[in-house]
Amino acid sequence: MSKIPAFAEIDQLVSLITSSVETIKTQYASLASNPSTLDLSLDSTAKHPLDLKAVPSALQDAFRTLQGSCAQLENIVLPPAYTIASVCCFVSCFNRFRTQCCVPIIPC
Repeated sequence: MSKIPAFAEIDQLVSLITSSVETIKTQYASLASNPSTLDLSLDSTAKHPLDLKAVPSALQDAFRTLQGSCAQLENIVLPPAYTIASVCCFVSCFNRFRTQCCVPIIPC
């Protein structure tokens, strides 16, 4: 952990992210029929451990904590203009009203 007070919230978020990832890894290993062959890479064509199973509540909680902590960490460390541009670009691309981002620092 950092000794700089301004970084305390960042350190707490990193700790939450690390804890959530460990929970996710443990849960996936317990759900896989053969944990040694588990492949979660984007290139994998293997069956995902959750393809045919209900998502346990501990895993759902870890997913939510991971998503929220990552989003909060991003918003803390990135310049505010980047966050505004990201939201603007997402809305523009999602709605397909524009072919380019409304703020030119981020390509859509």
